[in-house]
Amino acid sequence: MGDIVPRNRQKQSSVDKALELLIALGELSSKNRNGVRLSDVDEHSGISAPTAHRLFQFLKTHRFVEQDESSKRYRLGPKILALSAQLHGGFDLRQRTVPYLTDLARKTMLTAHLAIRDGTQGIYIEKVESRQPIRLASEVGQRVFLHSSALGKAMMAFSGPEVLEAVVTAGLETRTPNTITNGVGLTRELAVIRKRGYAVDNQENEPGIICIAAPIFNHTNHVIAAISIAGTVGQVPKQRILALSRLVRQACRDISESMGFADLDRMFGRTEELAHGKGSGADRPRQRGARQRRAGSLLDRLPH
Repeated sequence: MGDIVPRNRQKQSSVDKALELLIALGELSSKNRNGVRLSDVDEHSGISAPTAHRLFQFLKTHRFVEQDESSKRYRLGPKILALSAQLHGGFDLRQRTVPYLTDLARKTMLTAHLAIRDGTQGIYIEKVESRQPIRLASEVGQRVFLHSSALGKAMMAFSGPEVLEAVVTAGLETRTPNTITNGVGLTRELAVIRKRGYAVDNQENEPGIICIAAPIFNHTNHVIAAISIAGTVGQVPKQRILALSRLVRQACRDISESMGFADLDRMFGRTEELAHGKGSGADRPRQRGARQRRAGSLLDRLPH
């Protein structure tokens, strides 16, 4: 007769497996926006399909997991988002940010996003749709790669070097032909972002989509989130980039100020400069080295 496993160990075993399922679902969801099949989770986690199905039913009850009724695919549920937002002070952040997102979407006719960083990925925690008939596929709770998104690059550029190192170590997946897929190129891109104060995703994460983002800081001078506006190539031609970036930076400046961030003028430029299109030092032209002139930047390759 085998040993009797204590009841508390049985519970812990189930908890371990449930947590492994959530981790696997999160990792797979970043590459499968339409949801994840049970068989994929089984293969990724090593947990048998019958056990995974039983645990998913429990997690669904508590809103940690959602399941599409037609496709039967799974995705992370709103409870995960709520816990993540609590960890990052996200509830207060979302309340402060929604009016600015709404204003940006109205002024620019583009879709506005708020995202936070979770390890080597970002998570959308708020979205305000544009009035345009074209709708972007992004969803609240969806994960996004840091190296290929404007939101991610804006947060990375003003975070410690350990964040860049972790992202590069995790692997720079090729999302489109424009994606930066090597550490040297990403390091250079982040240096440019730090100088000008905003990031651009020139079809690096999704073909045909261009995004502009800037970071949000708190009272301890740490990056806690980023805001972006996004639209199609036709909606965001190159000549709009600078004007749109000023609107995003002004919104991030105001939110950062409300969060207690003090170094506003150095980071974002003066309010009157942003309002009247003078920008900050980050907007002024700079001399480039010969190699940079030959290679050009992603911004230079934006459609006119």
